[in-house]
Amino acid sequence: MKYDFKNNKYFRWGLTAFLTIAASICFYYLLFHGNSIKTGFHTITGILMPVLYGLVTAYLLTPVLNYIETKQAPSYSVPFFVLTFFFLLFILLQIA
Repeated sequence: MKYDFKNNKYFRWGLTAFLTIAASICFYYLLFHGNSIKTGFHTITGILMPVLYGLVTAYLLTPVLNYIETKQAPSYSVPFFVLTFFFLLFILLQIA
């Protein structure tokens, strides 16, 4: 016969106390050591930013690719579409 921990009120109280203490320790660390967390976050963000740019570019170029594939556009129009898209993206980034 297995013992059911989920319905035991002492287990629930113990789990609640443990999670409260763990959350308090995390809050203390965040409050007094926030600079190191901020530095680590900026480091990770700097490393992953090229990946994010690639994902956004791929997401934005998917409709262009679908149009080119479905309409059977001439081969000279493909670089035109891509260059136009990047030019417009560059202008939008300069405005923002």
